[in-house]
Amino acid sequence: MVKKLATILILMVFLAPVFPKAGKGVCSEVTLSTVKKHIPNFPAAEIVSKVEVGGLCQLIVKAGGKYYPLYVGKDFVIIGEMFRLGKDFTRDTFSAVRAKEMQKIKANFKSTVPEIEKNVVMVYKPSSTAKRVLYMFTDPVCPYCNKAEKQIKQIVKDNNVILKVLFFPVHRPNGWNLANVAICKGLNLNTYIAKEWEKKAKPSKEKCDKGENILKATDNIAKKLEISGVPTFILDNGERVSGADMEALKKLLSTVK
Repeated sequence: MVKKLATILILMVFLAPVFPKAGKGVCSEVTLSTVKKHIPNFPAAEIVSKVEVGGLCQLIVKAGGKYYPLYVGKDFVIIGEMFRLGKDFTRDTFSAVRAKEMQKIKANFKSTVPEIEKNVVMVYKPSSTAKRVLYMFTDPVCPYCNKAEKQIKQIVKDNNVILKVLFFPVHRPNGWNLANVAICKGLNLNTYIAKEWEKKAKPSKEKCDKGENILKATDNIAKKLEISGVPTFILDNGERVSGADMEALKKLLSTVK
């Protein structure tokens, strides 16, 4: 569907003279209501970028933490990517918009740290001289998290960085229930990573209010920081690595002084 729409959009760009030219300020009256007029079931969203291109109004909207490109004309809305002169125009716009959004999130990170600290569930300090902090958002049943967890202790040790773990279960209800049990048991990093505790865990009996409160609080933190997946690593300066890209994480931590 998207590929077909993108193809139509490409033809529109190169056959622009066939279409009536839009007047000045083609984006001036375009709102989300304009989009809903053509797509009634369009989800709740916010416009993060609006610019005229190719006689159309290009919107980049954010819905559910994800970004979507729309091209709005007088009588239609196209969902897809625009290509101009061999370049993916939409992707370039996406990159610029996302970079700007991430700078905002990074700027707000400092004010979120006190809340984050209250909901840390495990801490690993490799040495008495370690001062910088790396926050890891993880999920007990996430396979990519498990992959990262097997390497993370050595990585923070090599870079002399304190690791602080928060549970953000995206696999529910299993991940949520096991995270609750881990919190109630007060597991340390070594015991948690070993996974033996999971085999004996009985969520129906071992969950507690403390675990539930921490998980709900961390859920809100993740929304504020626009964390949509795990693992996610955030350095104490707000720089982040999303996913189990351990090479990217090593590169980030190599800058720590």
